[in-house]
Amino acid sequence: MDLITEAIVTERALETLALEILATKGPLPVGEIGKVLADITSIPNLSQKLKEKFGGLKKFIEQFPTSFVISNDHPFNPNVLLRATLAPDQLEMIDNGMFPPQLLAKAKKVSMLDF
Repeated sequence: MDLITEAIVTERALETLALEILATKGPLPVGEIGKVLADITSIPNLSQKLKEKFGGLKKFIEQFPTSFVISNDHPFNPNVLLRATLAPDQLEMIDNGMFPPQLLAKAKKVSMLDF
């Protein structure tokens, strides 16, 4: 709540909001997640704060491999999926370095209760 009311950027708040965004909207590029975060929080310089505190949103998301899967479709603005939306065989492929593009279209939406 401090993220929204006091503009205090914490890891837990960002992770929770990113999880909720992806659960609601499905797979999104990192840049789009950043736009939605900025809209929700109304923090005008959110991307700068993320850059200073975490090295950017992509680097932040990479800290949570148990929650998020980052595609290999773009070096700077890859799509992000929720790990909870993927089947075990899909996760095995990803863990072996193969990212099927059809996952970006087929990822199912989940509720926060799945986490």
